[in-house]
Amino acid sequence: MRRPATLAAAFVLSAFAVTGCATGDEQPEQATDRDLEVEDLTPAASPEPFDAGAEEAPTRCSDLSPAPDGRYPVGEAGTVTVTVADDGEALVLEDVEAAEGWEHEVAQEDDVAIDVRFTPDDAESARVALVAVLGNDAAGTDMQPEILVQYCDAVP
Repeated sequence: MRRPATLAAAFVLSAFAVTGCATGDEQPEQATDRDLEVEDLTPAASPEPFDAGAEEAPTRCSDLSPAPDGRYPVGEAGTVTVTVADDGEALVLEDVEAAEGWEHEVAQEDDVAIDVRFTPDDAESARVALVAVLGNDAAGTDMQPEILVQYCDAVP
């Protein structure tokens, strides 16, 4: 009889070891990776905002109203005259007049876009530009082609 009692005691001890202190309907807790402490991933300080050249102001452009004669002022730098070719399918750079103390360069000139940039002789003023784009495709219609023109300052 000693053997069944020993077996019964061993069974009770092993059951207690497996289930821990659980009683009744309680289930023993099992450790999972979800129970691990997770470090706070929030940075201690906000990162500094990206500064891509604090010394240069960003380029700002504003739309210019259509000019019946095609002559557009470019701030104090001068004027640019842009028209549409007779067939209505291309822009034409008619004339560029730089004011005293300014030089100009034609950065782009093709059928659909013209970009004229003005650089001051002094280092005090920022570069400026006039950008013209052939707006709608009026070829083959009775519509007059539209020239979209912008004046831009603080041009790099």
